[in-house]
Amino acid sequence: MSNVSCSNPGGANNKSHTSSKEGNLIWWQLSLIGIGCTIGTGYFLGSSIGVEITGPSIVISFLLAALGTFIVFNVLAKMTSEDPQEGSFCYYAGKAFGKWAEFSCGWNYWCSNILIMGSQLTALAILSRFWFPHIPLWIFAAGYAILSILVVISGTKGFDKIENLFCRSYCLSLLKNEKRVEKACE
Repeated sequence: MSNVSCSNPGGANNKSHTSSKEGNLIWWQLSLIGIGCTIGTGYFLGSSIGVEITGPSIVISFLLAALGTFIVFNVLAKMTSEDPQEGSFCYYAGKAFGKWAEFSCGWNYWCSNILIMGSQLTALAILSRFWFPHIPLWIFAAGYAILSILVVISGTKGFDKIENLFCRSYCLSLLKNEKRVEKACE
C-alpha cells in the first residue's frame, strides 16, 4: 500500500513546504467555485428550455441525472482515496482496461471539453443578448473567450477572486430567474 495521502502528496517526507504555485483557497472559496461550475450557463439555458417543453416533470430527469452523477463521483472518490494518482478517471480506466482505455478516455475528455467550451461561450452570448439584443452574438462570444483566457493567465491568486465574483453573480442570476421558471411551470 502506498503512503501517499491528500495531506502529503509526495509521500516521501513529512516536511512542510510551500511552492510558488500553491494556492491558499479556503473551504468556502472552493465551495463557491463548485457552485459556480455546477450552476453555469447550461443550467440557465438547459433548464429553461426543458421546463418550457416538459413543464414540472423535468424534475424527474434532473433527479435521475443527479443520482447518476452522485454514483459516478462517489465511486471515483473511493478509487481516488484508495489509490491517489494524477490523471483521475483516465488513470483508473487504464488500470482496469489497459492503455487503450486510458488513451481513449483522455482524448474523449479533451474533445468533450473543447465542445463544451464552445457551447458555453455561445450560451453566455445568448444570455447576454437578453440584456443587449442589438449587439451581435460573436462579439459577446469573443469577449467571454478573452475573459476566460485572462482568468487562466491570472493564475491561482486571481482565479479564486474572479471565480468567487462569478459565483456570486450566478447565484444572484439564479435568484432573479427563479420567478421566471415558476411562471413557466404554471
